[in-house]
Amino acid sequence: MRTIIKIISAFLILLTLPITSVTEDEEEYVQVSYFIKPDILKPNSEAKLYLNFFPKAGIHINIDPPIELQLDNKIATLKKLELSKSKNSEYLDHNKPIVQSIKLNKNLKPGKIKLTGNLTYFYCSEKDGWCSKAEQSIELNITIKK
Repeated sequence: MRTIIKIISAFLILLTLPITSVTEDEEEYVQVSYFIKPDILKPNSEAKLYLNFFPKAGIHINIDPPIELQLDNKIATLKKLELSKSKNSEYLDHNKPIVQSIKLNKNLKPGKIKLTGNLTYFYCSEKDGWCSKAEQSIELNITIKK
């Protein structure tokens, strides 16, 4: 009976310990910030989405495979993408933002909406020689006016 009580006690103690994940978070290596200008728009108008990458020292962002941005196509379509390459043209110049032009759909109704999407990119460690794929959700608040 004492053995059963010890086993149950040990199990209950284990339940209180935090669960940790062995996977590494992309944000450990690269921080991404973004904003849209202007954020008050009319239907069928254009805006620019600015994406800033902040890799840790020794990490670079690849431009091949290309950085991909997908947005909710019921709200907006992607237009021209502007990005700056580093001196080594395989990498993104993270000192300058990526600027993605977008065009809002013409049938949007006035009010506040959330423009959602997904950003996919690859980053690599220069020292250790490994690369990893990163995906990040994008969520922007936009006001549609008449």
